[in-house]
Amino acid sequence: MNYPKNKAYEGAPEGCKRCSKCKKMRSLDDFSKRNGVPDGKRYDCKYCVNDRKPKQRSSEPGVRKNNKLKQKYNITLSDYNKIVESQKGCCAICGTHVSKLKRDLDIDHNHITGKIRKLLCTNCNRGLGWFKDNPELLRKAANYLCQHKGK
Repeated sequence: MNYPKNKAYEGAPEGCKRCSKCKKMRSLDDFSKRNGVPDGKRYDCKYCVNDRKPKQRSSEPGVRKNNKLKQKYNITLSDYNKIVESQKGCCAICGTHVSKLKRDLDIDHNHITGKIRKLLCTNCNRGLGWFKDNPELLRKAANYLCQHKGK
């Protein structure tokens, strides 16, 4: 089989290539598929990929969510739960309770200042985003709906 000419295949026996991370010669079966590369295989072996996974993910409930909240909004899961409690578990716009939703409530925030406003269901949060958080655009949309009610 003709493999691409690169360092991964230099001196490699048939059906093998060198891992870019651990530098070990491994069977092609030890590399996952990857589109867009000449040989259709990842550059790093499955073993190196698996070695990284425990560092990226935690199996403890809430740890991943807590890390995401801390990174993205600078709040803890405890802070988030306090906001949910203050809103009685409901979306701040439509009032749908979290128990009737497929996902947790989203954190609505000002994209310029980063300040958290309230928690919204996904539909309301995306709706604000689609209207670019612009109150004038939302008023125009509401007027449009009122004008065309029942049509």
